[in-house]
Amino acid sequence: MAAIRSDIQLSHRTEYVLAAVVIAIVAATAALWLAWRLQRAVAMWLGAIVMALAVNLMHYTAMFGLEVGDRVSGPLNGTSAMSLVIPMGTLTAIVLIILVFMVVIIPTEKELLAEQTRITSMAQRADHTPAPPPQRRRPSPYRTGVHR
Repeated sequence: MAAIRSDIQLSHRTEYVLAAVVIAIVAATAALWLAWRLQRAVAMWLGAIVMALAVNLMHYTAMFGLEVGDRVSGPLNGTSAMSLVIPMGTLTAIVLIILVFMVVIIPTEKELLAEQTRITSMAQRADHTPAPPPQRRRPSPYRTGVHR
């Protein structure tokens, strides 16, 4: 709110600002605990929902404590809401599409192992030779931080 240039006096009530900070800390801690400690997908989704609610609750709590001073008698300067909403909506849609695409397209370790087993099984049927057991892929040095 401090970034708004206006002739209107804006002030915040301290108790609402402090309540917003407490909500942010408690909800973020709960969401991160849910996402990291519990390994089930349901817990991760619950953590994401808690975090989304926390962001909104924190924002609206702080905004509820906003006090607006007297009205300005002169013309108001600024931009229209649509000049902000359209770029934000477009950027959000693009980022979401990319993230969903990445989640869908990148195979998991389990899928890679199943594919390797299937290929080995097909080769075994073609050669009539016993197949060696599937081997786990070596971890990527980019994920573990080990450099060679």
